Amino acid sequence: MDDARFDALTKRFASGLSRRGTLRGLVGLIAGGAAGVVGLRGKGGIAATSCTSRCERLPAGSARDQCLAACAAADNVRATAEAQAAQARADAANARATAEAEAANARATAQAQAAEARAQADALRACRGDTSRLCGSGVDVACCAPDEICDSGTCIPDLGCVEVGGTCSGDGDCCASTRCIQGTCAVPTCGPSNCSGCCDSNDSCSEGEGRVLCGNGGVACTLCGPNQVCSFDGSICGDVCDGRYCPTGHCCDGVECCDDAVCCGGTCCPDAGYGCCGDTCVQFNTTDNCGACDNTCAPTQVCYQQICCTLNTCDGRCGTIDDGCGGTIDCPASCDTSQCLTCNEPAGTCDSTCTGTQVCHNASCCTPATCPAGQCGSFDDGCGGMTQCGDCGDGYVCVNNGCFKTTPSNCDGCTCERHEECCFCANGWDGTIHHLCVQDTDNPPDCRSNADCPRGWVCYLPGNGPTCSPPC
Repeated sequence: MDDARFDALTKRFASGLSRRGTLRGLVGLIAGGAAGVVGLRGKGGIAATSCTSRCERLPAGSARDQCLAACAAADNVRATAEAQAAQARADAANARATAEAEAANARATAQAQAAEARAQADALRACRGDTSRLCGSGVDVACCAPDEICDSGTCIPDLGCVEVGGTCSGDGDCCASTRCIQGTCAVPTCGPSNCSGCCDSNDSCSEGEGRVLCGNGGVACTLCGPNQVCSFDGSICGDVCDGRYCPTGHCCDGVECCDDAVCCGGTCCPDAGYGCCGDTCVQFNTTDNCGACDNTCAPTQVCYQQICCTLNTCDGRCGTIDDGCGGTIDCPASCDTSQCLTCNEPAGTCDSTCTGTQVCHNASCCTPATCPAGQCGSFDDGCGGMTQCGDCGDGYVCVNNGCFKTTPSNCDGCTCERHEECCFCANGWDGTIHHLCVQDTDNPPDCRSNADCPRGWVCYLPGNGPTCSPPC
């Protein structure tokens, strides 16, 4: 609002203008203030200051107060608009930053995938297509040389076994048919052909020297540990008990050998079926301690040969069968005859009495009907199922499971294919609106619908005596 209009308004306030007139003037002032806000966006508090200075030119009183309130309202409008604009600019900046970050991630992913593909292709090319020599993953994939192997993603020399003449620390380091003799892999001279005892690390035959080198038949000797000796036949090591050999773990307090049983808490257990649970002899053939302490079998299992064993069931079985756990089960003597089953007693299985393509239908073996040549669609196979014959070829239509040649209304193309199969064309057949080529037969069956005709034949309805006809 220009100065002239503002001066005029102040004069009207000063002249005691009515309330309605005052409000009308304020509306114009507010409109002018708002326009000033729009016109002076981005110029700080210029508009607000101009509006306030103008209001202060009014005489003190309600008019000036209303004018200042209008200026304050305009200032609030401007502040709100500026805040909304700032928020919009911030949102746009955030959206732009997010889009740029996503694009950067996508580029990085694509570059990484391309690098991996190049590394894979280079390694495969180096291996001449032999994928078994590839080693590593990602960009770190490589092609191992023929004399290398892949170990945890790294190609290392394939050392294999130590050949003759190589350094060794035991027989396991040497290749087959060689032994570690005095720290070197060599072909032994001691063996089954010339040694009844065992062959020591010097490739000499030992006949149980000192009763601490055990083994028979020219095998490599086993060196017994402290307080151990060879068994009476010299084959294995065992504990020294009361001055003689005793199987490991079977010597009680160093004075009593339990032979086949073990010693628990200074007492020999009754037999080999017992083991030690703490200092107590426990039978290891029970469902509570099956083969080991506290090894409990499931309710459907038994302990058989110190192993939890699941019993077979009579499902689909008959007669007396093996229960799978050292016993037998008496199953029903017969099988479900409604399913055409009979008991194969030697095997204990319920076998079908049907043979070949037969199926069980209504407790009897039934041979399903097959699809004759030239028929189509599906029909009851007579054994509770359906026989599927497929579709007809081009130019044919399937009616009552028969493939009939269709012709134009003038019946062109419906000719005798053989002398005994003269065909004719007509329409009015049950189940189709087409003109059909059918075979002219002697004494055709009468019919009222296709249901009265043999499968694959069609019923001609017009006339006084409808009959059935087969396809040409």
